[in-house]
Amino acid sequence: MRQGILDNLVDESPAGPIWHTEPNCEWQDHAHKLAHIQLATEGDSFTPLQDYAAGDEIEKMYLQLSRNSYRFLMMDRNYDCLRMFGYGQGMMTQAALLLDEMSDAAQFINMMMTYCYLPRLGGWAAPEGIIVHRSGRYYLPVNGYLGQDSHLADSVKALRLILGVDDYDSDHLRVVPRYPASWTRMHIGDFPVLTGNSRQKLQYEYERSVDEQSFRFSLERPVHRLSIRLGPLPCTRHVESTQLDGREIPFEVSVSGDSRWIWTRDLRCGHGKIMVKLR
Repeated sequence: MRQGILDNLVDESPAGPIWHTEPNCEWQDHAHKLAHIQLATEGDSFTPLQDYAAGDEIEKMYLQLSRNSYRFLMMDRNYDCLRMFGYGQGMMTQAALLLDEMSDAAQFINMMMTYCYLPRLGGWAAPEGIIVHRSGRYYLPVNGYLGQDSHLADSVKALRLILGVDDYDSDHLRVVPRYPASWTRMHIGDFPVLTGNSRQKLQYEYERSVDEQSFRFSLERPVHRLSIRLGPLPCTRHVESTQLDGREIPFEVSVSGDSRWIWTRDLRCGHGKIMVKLR
């Protein structure tokens, strides 16, 4: 089946081979070209760039096609998929996040959060589409949905990716927050995670400045294996040291997408404070 998809559902484009979608489909944003990446988080991985690159040749080819497809869709740098809100804005936000294209992700998130608020239609919602007045001062929902589940789902999933709690491997909890670089203080509380054979709750507080990044986390019970990725790191700064509760620990700096990140891997604890010093 995987080979059949490659044989029959690939088109040529200025960005190279890309996933096929029907040219005359009703939803002309074509965000569903990136379904392969968007589906990574449905039981597979929050870090598909790394995990799929480590797969077999077909999996690597799928990843390349998805990256090409993203470049193709972003050739005009358009962050307005509002006319297809549930099928467009939410899905493109997910793709930018999962591909670690954080400059794009920030733009998509801003658009999504601005127009997801409908004070005369249930408050926070995600209608099928949004139309913005040419002046930019007014906007209204298309089709008048209060928030059909299929439209809400893609916006909520994008927010879940921003929070970054990956518990698909219950023996290895990964936390990979993806907040826009301009955000300086983030916090979640009582977030349910699966560790081992049971659920528990996670809370964290993440603060960032030019000179340091601080990540304080707490679980109800210690875990045997916890890996945390922080970033994006400022492009002009180098990592001087990384500490857990005042004790220096190993770290790995990597480039993924358009951003730099720092990993602290295989911690064995239930709470602590990671401090990343930059210079």
